[in-house]
Amino acid sequence: MRASDLPVVVVAGSLCLAGLYHLFAAERSEQLLSKPEPIRMVGVVLSLLGAWCLLFPGLVHYLVGIPVLLSGLVRLLFPHRMIELNTWTSRYVHGVLMLLGALGCGLLLFA
Repeated sequence: MRASDLPVVVVAGSLCLAGLYHLFAAERSEQLLSKPEPIRMVGVVLSLLGAWCLLFPGLVHYLVGIPVLLSGLVRLLFPHRMIELNTWTSRYVHGVLMLLGALGCGLLLFA
């Protein structure tokens, strides 16, 4: 693993931890993520992670960085819209999707 892969590894790890949190503490994550302030904080973190990925040239960094950056900006700028969208699926489904995203990041790095 190269040092330039670190942002993608951090994104994958963050997705994995968030996915597990959504699965094992679904009610608490629902309470927490139904408020705009925590959504904005997640947006800041995702925006920074996405921008960090884009500092390194490479297809993997762009494939991970662009969606993460855009997802973060949407959460930062439109938290109420994200709260509304997140009610379309259960926290369990959201957790599984995050775990699949983490797996996808790992496959992109090591495949």
